[in-house]
Amino acid sequence: MNSPRYLVSDTFGRMVLRSIDAILPVYHKQEPIIVPRKILLVNLAHLGDVVITTAMLAACKELWPQAEMGMLIGSWAHLIVKDHPLIQNIHLMDHWKLNVAAIPFKEKIKRYYRTTRLALAEIKQQQYDLAVDLYPFFPNAIFWLWKAGIPYRAGWTTGGFGSLLTHPLKKIDRNQGMDDNYRDLLSLLVRKKVQVKIRPQLPAMSKSLVDRILPKAFLRNTYLVFHMGTKESPKLWLEEKWRILAQKCIGQGFLLVFTGLGREEACRINRVTHQLPNVFNAANLLNWQEFAAVIQEARHLVSVDSSAVHIAAAYSIPTTVIFAGINAPIFCGPLNPKVTLLFKQLACVPCLNHRGCSTMNCIREITPDEVLATI
Repeated sequence: MNSPRYLVSDTFGRMVLRSIDAILPVYHKQEPIIVPRKILLVNLAHLGDVVITTAMLAACKELWPQAEMGMLIGSWAHLIVKDHPLIQNIHLMDHWKLNVAAIPFKEKIKRYYRTTRLALAEIKQQQYDLAVDLYPFFPNAIFWLWKAGIPYRAGWTTGGFGSLLTHPLKKIDRNQGMDDNYRDLLSLLVRKKVQVKIRPQLPAMSKSLVDRILPKAFLRNTYLVFHMGTKESPKLWLEEKWRILAQKCIGQGFLLVFTGLGREEACRINRVTHQLPNVFNAANLLNWQEFAAVIQEARHLVSVDSSAVHIAAAYSIPTTVIFAGINAPIFCGPLNPKVTLLFKQLACVPCLNHRGCSTMNCIREITPDEVLATI
């Protein structure tokens, strides 16, 4: 993550990508693209990344109204976009490095090649004019976009295979949000500055999904959603602080819905909510649509840096992010004008060290009162 060029976490990985790029042909073009008939947006990463990517759908439609839209994503993100009104085709590719399924590594490799063969055949059949890879880190799908023969290919060189892009950006700017980074890509394609709106867009969820999940008392009142979980342990806030915050919110008359997935998250929520009134523990009870619906109908979301904050951005839900300084706040923050990012502005923030440090004072020193003041 510290490398300005390839943004991969180990020296050996950067050396491998540099070596590959050194022997690849260069396809960079300077002219503006023709008006595309079919556009493929690509992000093989996890749920939050794909939710952010949906921000480009309306932007591309604004620039090229007649174009059909397709997406290439990991199968884990299929539910996010499967009913999206702006998407005509969805292709699935499960990269081994991004696959967090509890299966042997050998099975991840097999699944990667199996899904890649199928996706490549589908993409060739669709005959896309333009592909935009929207993940600036390794791994991307740039090699396969070139292999599919898509004439115009845009993206960042920071994840490797940049030589195969016809319209490359050599730098991802961590001092601006992903909305401005996406505008930079679009400006490169049309060779002029664009000012299109960049906001995540998800299909509206039926309120009936919430009605059949939450107790009636919660349906009569607005509720807060607390999302404690993330797979990256440095981003976690202390359990005792979550409990104090919950007690303070309950004392002010709020009803709380805790969401999470997996045994570990469920155990953490159980410890935090033990014997607290006016709390509904939804850990492991929600599918994707229900999770999105619960956030869509919430008064406010309080969460660590996770996919939940990007879902809230898609529905313009007021959000407080308890943020760890391992990432640049502006760069990684949700595209939501109703968001508050809370972190301690220490000299080491952002450290860009995904492993964090022993103290993690940037997040652990945030107090429950500071969070409460944002709600």
